Amino acid sequence: MNTRQISLEYVHTLAQKQTLENSVPLLLATDKFNRAIAYMMLSELSKHVSPLFLTVYEHIEKQDTAIRTRELRHTLLREYEIGTAALNAVPADFRLRYEPSLLNAQEPTFVQAEAQDPPTVIVFTTKYNNFYISNLVLAALLVQSGCSVLVLKDTSNFGFLEGISGLGWNWESSMSSLTSWVSCRAGPLSVVGFSSGGYAALLAATILKPDRCVGFSVRTDLSPGSALPTPPLMPIKERDEIPLNLRQSLTPLIAESEFPFSLYAGNDDQVDIAHANAVSHLPNVSLRVFPNTAHISVRPLFLSHALSQAICP
Repeated sequence: MNTRQISLEYVHTLAQKQTLENSVPLLLATDKFNRAIAYMMLSELSKHVSPLFLTVYEHIEKQDTAIRTRELRHTLLREYEIGTAALNAVPADFRLRYEPSLLNAQEPTFVQAEAQDPPTVIVFTTKYNNFYISNLVLAALLVQSGCSVLVLKDTSNFGFLEGISGLGWNWESSMSSLTSWVSCRAGPLSVVGFSSGGYAALLAATILKPDRCVGFSVRTDLSPGSALPTPPLMPIKERDEIPLNLRQSLTPLIAESEFPFSLYAGNDDQVDIAHANAVSHLPNVSLRVFPNTAHISVRPLFLSHALSQAICP
């Protein structure tokens, strides 16, 4: 057997998870160790907190003696352990109740915290239907911290700007639905986005007026002719189909807002740094830059058990 028989996707769906786990026996039986495939599978199994993670981890430990990949392997193990702890801290049926919906990119998922009038977090996920960590782990962390969470999804290249599944056919109708939903919530509100979901999260926050907005590796300017780099995951064709009024510099809208924006970026990703710096001078914007970190600015907080604290209002 060889790893050519293994076909993997990055977008989190129930089928993707099933294919991933079904591919583990093929990886273990392969004649030649394929480092790239093995680590891709290990990373995705870690995100899903799959029980097969440890099987693949032990397999790689025996096959891969390279020093340069040891740190990555150990980091993925820590992420798996933190994800496992998060799921162990919520009700035993949490995964059974919510994972199918969280893996369904065609509908929003709402997870209610037990407290009366709890804080609510609205999450704009990435085009891979995750938040680097899985939606399941993120929801578990936030619920464990006492927050309800509404997980919004868009796996297209439009980054929610052409409508949000389950809320509206375009941006305006989606925001109308979301505004009505928020008006029924009594507790504090936080709007959060990462990567391809970041611009929409910032824009939505200026409409919803939450208690805080949190952005990880976000874009802050999609205006035509902007000097800032364009998102690599939003091809020019799709970008040009987005209405012009939604492709703008968010600086004036953020400046007019009366609530704080907390932004995070990795020092090794100059595109993320450029977009964050474009608004970091505003008095209601704080920026934290992580050293030795690229685009995955969620990771340092997740590994230090500080992600939910940074997100919850």
